[in-house]
Amino acid sequence: MLKTYDFFSSEPIKELDEDNVIAIPTDTVYGLAIKYDSQIAYKKLIAAKGRDPLKPISVMFASDYDYHRLLITDSKIEKVIKYFLPGALTIVCNARKDAPYQTHLNTYKIGFRITADIKLDNFLKRLSYPLQVTSANISGNEALVNSDDVIKTFENKKEVTSIILGKCDSKIATTVVDLSTDKPKLLREGQIPFLKIIEIYNS
Repeated sequence: MLKTYDFFSSEPIKELDEDNVIAIPTDTVYGLAIKYDSQIAYKKLIAAKGRDPLKPISVMFASDYDYHRLLITDSKIEKVIKYFLPGALTIVCNARKDAPYQTHLNTYKIGFRITADIKLDNFLKRLSYPLQVTSANISGNEALVNSDDVIKTFENKKEVTSIILGKCDSKIATTVVDLSTDKPKLLREGQIPFLKIIEIYNS
């Protein structure tokens, strides 16, 4: 059985510090989260989901985190970030050379987002590092949006140790857009229309 916590508890932070996988509610769907540079936790996460280890996992920053420590941006990318984030948008940017391998898998591109959920953002601000977060489901299955379904799915998966209880606001995942080159590319349509992103990018 997964241990259950809320966002105000210090225990989930200890779980992350100890290279464990935890389930968290986000402003879209439930997610599985790990410390962004923990190779041990990354292997656990891959095993729990049955996920392709070469499929990238995005990074989630607190709203006050200096993402330039990991990312290379330009003025156009910054316009998109300032307009849409925090929000339901994942942006792929070029990574700095010293970014942890698991965040880019040797592509030196990182997908990242900043959550619009206040409780989650406040939790992230209590950490000294970003998280890697992917949807809380077995790979290929529907994304989960409530804690009961997450518990049923992962209660027998030893890699996932705990869950933060909460409510997800939407079954629609984030829009994912690649801004790592001069021509923006839509990777997944979600809550935010790609045409609006292009408009802000070119403004």
